[in-house]
Amino acid sequence: MAHHDPAQTGCYQRRCVSGRSATEAYFVVLGPVLAAHLFLVWLTRTPFGAVISAIKSDETRTRFFGYDVTRMKH
Repeated sequence: MAHHDPAQTGCYQRRCVSGRSATEAYFVVLGPVLAAHLFLVWLTRTPFGAVISAIKSDETRTRFFGYDVTRMKH
C-alpha cells in the first residue's frame, strides 16, 4: 500500500483541510456527482438526448430523418 503525504491530499488523521471528517467530505462530493449523473440520465431520455444518441450512432441516418446534424453538434 502506497504512503500518501498529508500535505498533498489535504487530509490528516481522518480530518480534511476544511475541518470535515473524511466521511463528511465523501458525502459532500457524492452529492454533486450523483446529481450530475441523474441529470445526464434524464437528458439522454429527452427528445434532445435521443437525437444526440442517434447522431452518435449514425450521423447519416439521423440527417436522412430530417434532423439538422450540424446545428445539433454545435
